[in-house]
Amino acid sequence: MTNTDLIKTLKGDLKLERIKENHANKQETYHQAQNDMIVKPLEAIKKEIKELELLREKYLKIKALLQETQEGIVLTDKQVKEIEWEYEVKLQQYNYLESEKS
Repeated sequence: MTNTDLIKTLKGDLKLERIKENHANKQETYHQAQNDMIVKPLEAIKKEIKELELLREKYLKIKALLQETQEGIVLTDKQVKEIEWEYEVKLQQYNYLESEKS
């Protein structure tokens, strides 16, 4: 084999390697695009999950405050009824004493 033949063979090999490299680059670009199609929506879903978890925490805090407030209302309503009853008893006693006085 002569130097010329060797150069031709090496040029052919170089051309094949460039074709293989070009094909590999196209495959890599394709796979990267496929990966982006999966990863980007996944990242968006993860972000949405974090936002929803924050909303859930806020909801649970508000729910607990609502429960406390409702219990406070029930207690206050009970106290108001007791005071109204005591007032009614005192008013009846007062009216009785006024009628006795006359």
